[in-house]
Amino acid sequence: AHCLRWGELWYSVFELGAPQLLYEIHVNITKCALNPSDNMTTPNDELESCESNVYTVGPEQPNVLSEDQAVQITDLGNYEAWQDFEDMGSKYLLYPDFCTSNSDECLQRIAKGSDEDEVGRWMLADRHLFALDGRDCDRIGVSFSAFRNQPNPCDMPIGSCLRNQAEDMYRADLALERENKRGDFFVKNFGSFDYESIYSDKPAVRFGSDRYQNSELRLAFAADDVTYKVYLSPAVIVNASLESFETYSKNGRLEVNTRNLGYQTASFTISVECWPDIAPIIAKPLSLARLSSATTIFAVEVETFLGDSHLCSADLRDALGRSISTLAVNFSTTSLEHDRGSQGGSTDGPDGVELGSLDGGAGCSACGFWSVLCLIRMGCWTGLLYIILAILGMAAGILVLVWLIKMMVKRGCCMALECAGCSKGGGEGDEGEGEMKF
Repeated sequence: AHCLRWGELWYSVFELGAPQLLYEIHVNITKCALNPSDNMTTPNDELESCESNVYTVGPEQPNVLSEDQAVQITDLGNYEAWQDFEDMGSKYLLYPDFCTSNSDECLQRIAKGSDEDEVGRWMLADRHLFALDGRDCDRIGVSFSAFRNQPNPCDMPIGSCLRNQAEDMYRADLALERENKRGDFFVKNFGSFDYESIYSDKPAVRFGSDRYQNSELRLAFAADDVTYKVYLSPAVIVNASLESFETYSKNGRLEVNTRNLGYQTASFTISVECWPDIAPIIAKPLSLARLSSATTIFAVEVETFLGDSHLCSADLRDALGRSISTLAVNFSTTSLEHDRGSQGGSTDGPDGVELGSLDGGAGCSACGFWSVLCLIRMGCWTGLLYIILAILGMAAGILVLVWLIKMMVKRGCCMALECAGCSKGGGEGDEGEGEMKF
C-alpha cells in the first residue's frame, strides 16, 4: 500500500436539510379615473390619471393589503407540479475551504465569489460515498488509521484504500465539462445555482427552477366593474439546436431561442415533441418583454440502447393556446457504449488487463514476487508458477545439502573407526614396530 500523503486542498462538508419551495408572485394593481362621458375607463394608450402599485406575496408573506386598503391579496398555496424537484436530502455539499500551500491552482479553487465557474464546481455527493468516522477505505474522509490497518497492506497495489475521493470526483466532472457533457457532482449540473445565497448573512443552497408551478391567489375587492384581460403579442422561434449524444446519457439538451416581435409583454408556452423512441418532454412557460429574446433548454432522453436519427418539433403558443410558430430540429444519437469496468479489458493493448489470463497483465507488476494473495487476486498464474518452481528448487537444494552433510558425517565416522582400529593393533603386538605411520 506504500505511503499516504494528505493533499494541499481541503474541503468542508455540509449536510443538506429538507428542501423548501420559495417563490414570489408580483401583483400589479393599476387604478384609473373613470371617463365622465360614458362612465367607462379609457383605452390603455390614453390613460393619464392612473396609479400603479406592485405587491409581492409568497410563502414568506402570503397576505398583503393594498395601501388604500381596497384590495386584499392572499396566496392560498400551490397545486401539484408536473415535475418534482430533485431530492438532495441524501447528499452532502462539498466546497473547497482552504489550502495548506500557496500554489496558484489551489488558491484559484478556493477563491469564493470571484469566479462563478469555480463556485459552480462545488459538489453534491451521496452520503454513502463518505466515511465520517474515517474507518472505511475508498470513501471520502478515510483516515490514516484505515489506510494503515487495511488487510494485507504489503500485497495491495499503489493507491489502495484511497480511491473515490473528492478530487477524483472533481477531475471526472471537469473532464465531462470540457466535452460539453453533464457530470454527476458539480452543483451547476443540478439546476440554476444561486451564487449570491451562499454569501448572504444566512448561507443557503438554492436552485432556480423553470418548471410549471401553478399557485392560487385570492383578490378581495369591490367588483362593481371587473374586466379580465389577456395580453397577446406576436413571437417567433428564431432557432433551435441539439447536438448528437449517446443514448441513456444526460447530455441531450435542446436549446430553443424565442423572440417577442411585439411591443407588449406577454406569456407564451413552448412544447416539444420528439420521435422515435424519445421520452415525453414537459412543456415550459415563457414570459417575454417587448422586443426581447430568451433561450429555453429542454432535457431530451432516449428510451432505447440503439442510436438512430431523430426529429423534434418545437411549438410556440400564445396565452390563448394558439400555435404561432413551429420549428423542426433533426439530430442523431449514438448507441450506448458498454463498459465492463474492472472486469473488462483485453491483453491486446497497454490499457487493458484480462482477468484470468495465463500470462497475467499490467496489474501483475503491482504484486511482489512472494505476494501470493495479490497474484491470485490479479490472476497472475505465471507468477504463481515461478513461486512453485522457486519453492521446489529450494527444497531440492535443501535435500542435496542434507545429503552432503550426511555423507560428510558418515565418512568422518569411518575414518575415526579406522584410526581407532589401527592404534589397537599396534599396541597389542609385542613383536611389532615401535612406530605406526598413516
